[in-house]
Amino acid sequence: DEGKNIIPEDVTHCAIYFLRNPLDIAGSLANHMHFSIQEAVDMLNNENSFLARQPGNLNNNVQFRQHLSDWSGHVNSWTLRPSFPVCPVRYEDMLSDTFGTFKKVLGYIGWVYSDEQIKAAIAATSFESLSKQEMEKGFKEKARKSKSFFRAGTMGNWEKELSTEQINNIISANKEVLIKYDYI
Repeated sequence: DEGKNIIPEDVTHCAIYFLRNPLDIAGSLANHMHFSIQEAVDMLNNENSFLARQPGNLNNNVQFRQHLSDWSGHVNSWTLRPSFPVCPVRYEDMLSDTFGTFKKVLGYIGWVYSDEQIKAAIAATSFESLSKQEMEKGFKEKARKSKSFFRAGTMGNWEKELSTEQINNIISANKEVLIKYDYI
C-alpha cells in the first residue's frame, strides 16, 4: 500500500522468476481463487489486480497486499526492473526438460549439487509427489475455498477450458510479452 518493494533489493543475491503461459494460468488461477475462468481472465488482464487483499486469504493468515498488475506487467516487473539479477524460468521448460532447467537454475544461484542429488530433489518435488502429499496431509498454501492446490500440473489445458473470446482477450492484452517468451 505504501509503494514499497516486498523484496529488498540491497540484500538480494538474485531471484528465480517462474513464469507460465497466461492461457494456462487462467484455469489454475480460477481453481486457486475459487472463481470463474472469466474472473481469472479479467484478473490476468487487469493492471490493478492485487493478491491477498483481505485477512484470512490463506488458512486464516494475513498476507501482505501484493500488487500483481496484469500478466505482462507482473512479468516485466520481475524481469526488467529489479537491480539484482533475475533468471526467468518458464513453467513449460520445467515440464519438458526438468533436469536441465533445474540444473540451470542451481548454476544461476551458484549452488553446486551432483546429478544424483538434483534427480532426488526433482523426484521429491514432482507434481505427483506433492499432489499425493496434499491428499494425505493437506497443503498449507491451498486457499480455503479451493478444492486443491495441485490441480493438473500440465500445459495446454487452456485449449479445453477457455473460449475463443477469452483466448483472444489474453493474447491481445499481453501480445508483446507472449512473443518475447515464445508463447505465441
